Amino acid sequence: MDPSRTRPVAGALFAVNMLVATEGGGTFTFDELAEDLKSAGFVEVVQVRRDEGMNSVIVAVKPPEVGISEAHAGDS
Repeated sequence: MDPSRTRPVAGALFAVNMLVATEGGGTFTFDELAEDLKSAGFVEVVQVRRDEGMNSVIVAVKPPEVGISEAHAGDS
């Protein structure tokens, strides 16, 4: 969805349906999704496809977690 939440039209109609049919449903802008992904530890969040419908693709990278033994490997 664009920041005004009025485009694409199919997304706006879907948002109305979600609000009617679910307790707290809605749609999200790219910025909102990117913020959620970053909060979950993802980096390099990029929207690689956006069309006039609701077909968007967002790609993000989840870096490997550094274990305690790896983080302190150079301490000895």
